[in-house]
Amino acid sequence: MFLNGYTQKGELDTTISHHAQYWAILADIFPEDRYDDLFSKLSRIPYYKDYVSFEKGYEFLAYAKAGKVREMWDFLFTVFGDWLDQGHTRFPENFQYKKSKNEQLVFYSRPYGLSLCHGANGVPGIVAVLNGIAGFSQSEIRPNNYTIKPELMDLQWANVDFPVKEGTIKLKLTANGTNEIEIPSGCRVESVDKNGKSTVLTKKGVYKF
Repeated sequence: MFLNGYTQKGELDTTISHHAQYWAILADIFPEDRYDDLFSKLSRIPYYKDYVSFEKGYEFLAYAKAGKVREMWDFLFTVFGDWLDQGHTRFPENFQYKKSKNEQLVFYSRPYGLSLCHGANGVPGIVAVLNGIAGFSQSEIRPNNYTIKPELMDLQWANVDFPVKEGTIKLKLTANGTNEIEIPSGCRVESVDKNGKSTVLTKKGVYKF
């Protein structure tokens, strides 16, 4: 069910579709014990990183949900980092990052023609920090229940503030030492460390862990 389907000639196309794969993860129908196998194959999909669609934010949510935070950041550095290395101060119009700078500045066959996807292409970086480094997720059943499961990777520290409907959650994370979390009133926050130890916070205040 996760293959591309059939070609115009009626032959089975056995290439996996990364769109189907990550939506299956988000919908909880992809088996967790096959996550490693899936993500090892994604990079072998033709043009996987050459074309960046407006769905990339959803795909990065699947990376975070699967615990593939480092792989998500590698992707971010490869594609979005390359745009920065080329000197872009905003997202280029043509999302094919291997194209020349002049080609990337053309969209809809018009030089500097604007696309409608710039807002969406700002999302992956936000997802990489919020859902990756901060490890934030929200309960689908109780919307005032949140989970924080930080992943610093090789970073020495990270300060992340983000709004929720009750106020602002603030994180001060360090690789070695004491971390802090500040939560507003009216919410329940579960903090999970790398060892899986869970701490539930329900009162407004600053907590160290």
